[in-house]
Amino acid sequence: MSFQLVIPDSASQLHDIILKIHQNRSHVKSVKVDTVEKLLRVDLDTAANWSGHSDVQVPLIASRVMEAKVFVTKIMAESNAGTPPHTLHTTGLFDCIDRNKSR
Repeated sequence: MSFQLVIPDSASQLHDIILKIHQNRSHVKSVKVDTVEKLLRVDLDTAANWSGHSDVQVPLIASRVMEAKVFVTKIMAESNAGTPPHTLHTTGLFDCIDRNKSR
């Protein structure tokens, strides 16, 4: 399935998206920062895709891609440990999003 472009309107909205990823972790194949394409990509499993949920990509500011990668690593480490994402990390990640890309 192709990736759907998502640009959250606020840090709170991004936190809700990341929380949903955490709560449905069993259906998430990967959450990665593509440093070449400057995108955060969430790849869901086939079951999630078949049930109507799209894989997601979020554009990142070129100069903040590595910072975004650090935040994603922290967020996913928390999630893998069973801890919901910390607001501080999702707010930091939100600051790395290129909100000027077309929707």
